[in-house]
Amino acid sequence: MDVVVSSVVGAILSYLIGSIPSAYIVGRMAKGVDIRKIGTGNMGAMNVFYKVGFWPGLVVGIAELIFARSEQVIWGP
Repeated sequence: MDVVVSSVVGAILSYLIGSIPSAYIVGRMAKGVDIRKIGTGNMGAMNVFYKVGFWPGLVVGIAELIFARSEQVIWGP
C-alpha cells in the first residue's frame, strides 16, 4: 500500500512542479510581456531568450532543468 500512495503523491508533485510557468513569470518580471503572445508563442527558454533577453532566457532554462531533475528525484533513479 505504501508504494501505491507514494506513487500517487509523486505523480501529483511532479505534475504540480512541471506546471509552474517559469517562462511566463520571468517574462512578466523582466520586461512586463506575456511570452505567450510574442515570438513563437511557446512558453520556453528559447522564446524568452530571443524576445526578452539572454539572462532571463538563461534563468528559464535553468529553471526548466531544475524542474525536470526534481521530478527524477521524486520518482527515484
